[in-house]
Amino acid sequence: MRRLMLLAVATALFSAVTSVVMAGGGPRLAGKFKVDATIRDNDFGVDEGTVTKDVFRFKSPCDEGACKKVKLDRKGGSVERHYKSTLHKESKGVYKGTEGPYPYDCNVPGGQNATFTAKHVIEVTKARNGKARKFGGKSDVTIEGCPFASFVNYTLKGVLDD
Repeated sequence: MRRLMLLAVATALFSAVTSVVMAGGGPRLAGKFKVDATIRDNDFGVDEGTVTKDVFRFKSPCDEGACKKVKLDRKGGSVERHYKSTLHKESKGVYKGTEGPYPYDCNVPGGQNATFTAKHVIEVTKARNGKARKFGGKSDVTIEGCPFASFVNYTLKGVLDD
């Protein structure tokens, strides 16, 4: 009986340690998130604090827990296009990556072949059962080849869309 109790305690302890070790890598960033992207600075003439809506869909290639990298498919912009990139884990719950360059429609003379590049930093701010539920972060966008605009920087707030 005593051996059985010891075995039960050892098994429970092993399970608890395994859960803590697996959680140490951070929450899993996967799924579809509704995102408010708030302009914090730009040279477009758009008011600071203006909010745009995006959808971020993260795909994690590993089976469970936090992955070293995640794929991001961002649906946004004025024409609702899909922009794809890969984010790399920097630390527990923090991912960074670069999107683009992608074509940018400048719509002014001298703005042919314009492109944009976005640098994303995503930080999981709320998780449940090892899965990210909310994130914060920023996207800093650089525009090349457009005479009237060269950058726009956003603060991001994302919520898992169950």
